[in-house]
Amino acid sequence: MGEITLMAENNFKPFATSAGANVISQADWEVLATLDTGFQGGKASSSQMNKAIRQSSVISSVIAQLIANRTGSDVLDNGDTATILTNLLAALFNSPALTGTPTAPTPAPATNSTQIATTAFVWSELNSSLVGIPLPWPQATAPTGWLKCNGQTFNTALYPMLAMTYPSGTLPDLRGEFIRGWDDGRAVDNGRTLLSQQSHAMQQMTGSVPGVHAQTIGAQFGGLGVLGMNHVDSTIPPAEGGADYGGFVMTFDNNIPGINTSTENRPRNVAFNYIVRAA
Repeated sequence: MGEITLMAENNFKPFATSAGANVISQADWEVLATLDTGFQGGKASSSQMNKAIRQSSVISSVIAQLIANRTGSDVLDNGDTATILTNLLAALFNSPALTGTPTAPTPAPATNSTQIATTAFVWSELNSSLVGIPLPWPQATAPTGWLKCNGQTFNTALYPMLAMTYPSGTLPDLRGEFIRGWDDGRAVDNGRTLLSQQSHAMQQMTGSVPGVHAQTIGAQFGGLGVLGMNHVDSTIPPAEGGADYGGFVMTFDNNIPGINTSTENRPRNVAFNYIVRAA
């Protein structure tokens, strides 16, 4: 046999709720002369009494059932109001199981509290936090509400939040560019200001040409590093009237096997379209 789950007991029952219940109509109840003062003397009809009892019993039974469902505790008609109040508060603070499409008031921007955040609030905060931050986008066209970082100008009155980041009203041109962290006093990229451009450069390379000079035909020496040497000796020995010298041509070329060369210096990369949120 499977496990049996016992439901919490609710002693508070609604009164006179069936379709044929003997109660006066809602219209008659709302204009009843004794509605405000209550029954003072004489006789009240059973339909009037039933209506009065049903009004209170329905609400009490619903609240009692809420307590039972949310807390799993019995709600007993034993006069213990303190326990009922404690369980009612516990039921209200339990996380609700919402169904359908529940709504809630949207908090004011920048609210930082335990108030429920609606989807409208989340989107507003997300969009405002992204304004001005360049983001890589994998398509040629920027999505609605975004601008491409291509050096274009923008309306600072139309996009005041973006203007707080770029007060000049001009976006940086990041086409074909890498973003580098600002030096900010670290002294590895001195003399830079924020949003300043920097041209391409390469680190200095050096080489040397070691060798010997010999009074013999065919003495050879070459270069080290990126330096090369083509050496040519005199083809006629001095004893036969030739000059005692050797000629050479020094070369520089880093296009050697194992090195990728191009017209610029760059790391490996993937091309993205930089965009910013416009707001």
